Amino acid sequence: MSISKNGIVGATNNPNNVVVSTSERFISGPTGRIVSRKTLLNRVRSKCDVYKAGKCKDCETAKEIPCIEAWKLTIGTGKKLY
Repeated sequence: MSISKNGIVGATNNPNNVVVSTSERFISGPTGRIVSRKTLLNRVRSKCDVYKAGKCKDCETAKEIPCIEAWKLTIGTGKKLY
C-alpha cells in the first residue's frame, strides 16, 4: 500500500483499502487507520471469532469498519488517521 505516494485522501478513496475505526471508551477518543482490505481479511479470517461464526461480514464489504476487534487485529499496520 503506497499511502505516501497517493496521500491520505487517495488511500481512503482506493477501493482496495478500508478504514478501521473505534470509539471505545477505554481508548482516548476516536481512533482510526487505513489498512488494505487483504491484510484485514487475512487477520480477521484467522483470529476473529465473530467472523468465523458467520455473525459479521462487514470486513468483506464495508468501506469503514467501526469494530474494536478489527481495530485490535490491525495494530501496527496501515496509516493512522486520527
